[in-house]
Amino acid sequence: MLHWTAPLLVSLTKTRTRASHSNLCLCMQTYKRPEIEMIENCLGTQRRRKLQRALRQFKVTLLCLVLTLVVLRGTIGAGKFGTPEQDFIEIRERFYSRKSADYHRAIEEFQPTSSSDNGDNDSNNYGTILAEEEENEKPDPNKKPYNLGAKISNWDEQRSRWLKKNPHFPNFVGSSKPRVLLVTGSSPKPCENPVGDHYLLKSIKNKIDYCRLHGIEIFYNFALFDAEMSGFWAKLPLIRKILLSHPEVEFLWWMDSDAMFTDMAFEVPWERYKGYNLVMHGWNEMVYNQKNWLGLNTGSFLLRNCQWSLDILDAWAPMGPKGKIREEAGKVLTRELKDRPVFEADDQSAMVYILATQREVWGDKVYLENSYYLHGYWGILVDGYEKMIENHHPGLGDHRWPLVTHFVGCKPCGKFGDYPVERCLRQMDRAFNFGDNQILKLYGFTHKSLASRGVKRVTYETSNPVEVTDKHDLLHSTFKAVKVSSK
Repeated sequence: MLHWTAPLLVSLTKTRTRASHSNLCLCMQTYKRPEIEMIENCLGTQRRRKLQRALRQFKVTLLCLVLTLVVLRGTIGAGKFGTPEQDFIEIRERFYSRKSADYHRAIEEFQPTSSSDNGDNDSNNYGTILAEEEENEKPDPNKKPYNLGAKISNWDEQRSRWLKKNPHFPNFVGSSKPRVLLVTGSSPKPCENPVGDHYLLKSIKNKIDYCRLHGIEIFYNFALFDAEMSGFWAKLPLIRKILLSHPEVEFLWWMDSDAMFTDMAFEVPWERYKGYNLVMHGWNEMVYNQKNWLGLNTGSFLLRNCQWSLDILDAWAPMGPKGKIREEAGKVLTRELKDRPVFEADDQSAMVYILATQREVWGDKVYLENSYYLHGYWGILVDGYEKMIENHHPGLGDHRWPLVTHFVGCKPCGKFGDYPVERCLRQMDRAFNFGDNQILKLYGFTHKSLASRGVKRVTYETSNPVEVTDKHDLLHSTFKAVKVSSK
């Protein structure tokens, strides 16, 4: 009997379960929440479901956003002290620092600029981009007047004794070629404009190429030697230290980081400067008679290692300490020099002022060179490179094929300069390629154009490579091959 009653019980159970479920659904429909019934009355059932689905998706999205923020704060940090308050402070500081940068840019654009065929005043790239990390200190009323270091009055005698004791470090190469050290530098910090670091690399590569061909040593500096001599003046303490540390060097060649060699074959006429200690690109008329602040350029110059040079550095430096001294000196320079805008004292204007007012002290040992371009203003040179290639050749050094192209006012490492960044970088590429072509041709290549990074082959391989000579004999030039001797 049980064999048929069991299935009957299971069937009755299922029937009761279905009935209970139906009653439950009926009850739910009968006793809906008032808010749901109100939504359905307003929107209808289908729209209500869409709205509920949207709300669920919004909740999921919000949850994902919260989780993402948590992961990011754990990955990149949560402010200096790990608090939301510090995050807010840092954002606010960045906002105000950007406003400050815009303010300084406005000041720079307001300052009048003077143009000439030989360039504007250059706030040299090495000095202007050096970070001034030291905090401003309160002036010390008992502080002595600024000087570059301990007073030295017998450097010629000290150096002469050193050279005699060290004959393996002669100060002359051959009969008349002096031992030369090219000195340049840039900031220890990355450039504010990231692409500027790439152009600094191009610039130092360019200088290394020229120095290698002409037997010149090179010193590249990252450090600010004296916090007071920042900006325009940063090179003076460096130059003095290099002269005293390298008595074997006869001439120090200072060159700004925004200047490039564009005539790799030109050799400086060292014999011409036998009786001179300072060689700058400039004009006697503009410096001594007109007192024009653009009468010379300090972005590229030659300085002999001697007592006279230490003395002129000592006379040059007092206008340089940052703060009130530099500001007051700038007023004097603006008042005394022709067409100089109003701004703090710079090294170039100071040198013009010293030579113009103390010619009898310094003038006899200063050679203002203009027969070739020890400094060449980029604005009048770069667009003419193709005509130079067509009509002239390397080794001239002057307007036909300039030794140096100097990008005064461009400041590729900073955010703001005197010229549009795009124009400066485009012209710097052309200048670099113009000089680099003279190197690449030694190895059978050249840039596809002055605006191109790509290269193309211009000569083909030979089975007798040692018999191949370059037109200007730069691969094995006599600049590097002569005997060494001491004078």
